[in-house]
Amino acid sequence: MRLKNRTLLQIKGLNQERTLSKLCKQYKVYNCKRLSKNLSQFEVDSACEKQIKSLLLAGGFEVTVLGSSGLLNKAKLFAKSYGILSALVVVICIYFLQFNCIYSIKVQGANNVSKTEIVQFVQQNFSLNKSIKTADVEAALKKEFYRISSVSVAVVGQSLVVFVNEKILPSEMDGNFSPIYSQVDGRITQLQLVNGTALVKEGDIVRRGDMLVLPYIIDSQGQKRECLPQAQIKADVWLTGQSEHYENFYQTYRTGKKIVQNTVSLFGLPIYTNNAQNTFKSFQTETKSVLLSKNNILPLVLTLTTYFETQTRLVSQNFDDVRTQKIEQAKQNALIYFDKQDIIKSEDVVVQGGGGVYEVRYIITVERFIGAEYEDIL
Repeated sequence: MRLKNRTLLQIKGLNQERTLSKLCKQYKVYNCKRLSKNLSQFEVDSACEKQIKSLLLAGGFEVTVLGSSGLLNKAKLFAKSYGILSALVVVICIYFLQFNCIYSIKVQGANNVSKTEIVQFVQQNFSLNKSIKTADVEAALKKEFYRISSVSVAVVGQSLVVFVNEKILPSEMDGNFSPIYSQVDGRITQLQLVNGTALVKEGDIVRRGDMLVLPYIIDSQGQKRECLPQAQIKADVWLTGQSEHYENFYQTYRTGKKIVQNTVSLFGLPIYTNNAQNTFKSFQTETKSVLLSKNNILPLVLTLTTYFETQTRLVSQNFDDVRTQKIEQAKQNALIYFDKQDIIKSEDVVVQGGGGVYEVRYIITVERFIGAEYEDIL
């Protein structure tokens, strides 16, 4: 931006040379342009604008101000824009009025204490502005919520951040005891009860989700007392994997031939499509869309549709030829459920079939420690 303030004038009249020469002797004239015989444009210092206009008018010229430049002239123009100034003042006032307010409360580290209750407590007992005394908030929260061990409160931007450390209570003090459930199907082989009331005994068959030990005992007075259930429970668990074989089946495969169709769309409407026609009688389709607006403002999308020719053939294969392979496949499917603490006790294979269809079941019997809270088996 030009710092010096100048005004662009245009004069209209005859015999301009003498007047311009006289003008140049008294004032500084810049960028003088002769547009026609009786029309000229030139710039003068804005400070001398009135005197120069009076001199030109006295010489019988028609004077027109075409514009002005320079920092001071821009400032004057801005000062005349009352609407902009008013809006700017209002925005600044609103900014400073809201700058001191706290608009959100963020709670971190709370698991057993309700974050909603913490937020409501702060909102109801403290004024939410940046002059809030965070030490008072910390003390009030520790007094209100017994599960809070320590708390740190800080104003970050226009948010109040509350970071909570909770007390770690022994399960005996917590009082929320849950039964021990079975997380698998199996047969109980060993039960060593430490605490609680057992619902099963050795030799019982249990299903996944069955209760094994209740969280209470009956004391010598016949009174029910809650406690943390504890027991060491072992069970035989059956891991089962399956595989199937069809001696005659139809197999569909791709021949290697394909046809690709391209479509370019804008806002979901196609604007270009190639003319490749799908002539395959049997085919499989894959579709892929690519956004073309990396170097383009318009959201153009290229959709590639590929048609793969397929054929179907009858495949025949005797079960005896793949028996070993199918047994190994069923075994691997059973081992998916194997736990690293499991002890394998036995392995069995059951083959059933007829009419060209065979099913192989591989059963692994393992010894496993069982028992969990209900949430762990969901």
